[in-house]
Amino acid sequence: MHCADCTLKLEKSISRLTGVAHVQVNFATAKMSLGYDQSAIDFDFIKKRVSSLGYSVQESAAAKHASVFRIDGMDCADCAQKLEKRVSALASVK
Repeated sequence: MHCADCTLKLEKSISRLTGVAHVQVNFATAKMSLGYDQSAIDFDFIKKRVSSLGYSVQESAAAKHASVFRIDGMDCADCAQKLEKRVSALASVK
């Protein structure tokens, strides 16, 4: 990526794909994080789209084992902080 416009171009293109819930590209670190529904879109398809825009994809080892959880009933930031602290203390969580 050469500039902030590249970041926006990539975010817009990937966010328009069916099954992609969110995408965020960080120009400074040259990293993209995204959430998507694996039953609606294949990761290889996303990689092909990124490549078609002129960028390469290098998967991080941590990304291969990422999970997203929706937590209902959280009242405050203190509750969120306690949950984050306890979950991050688990040996297999990074």
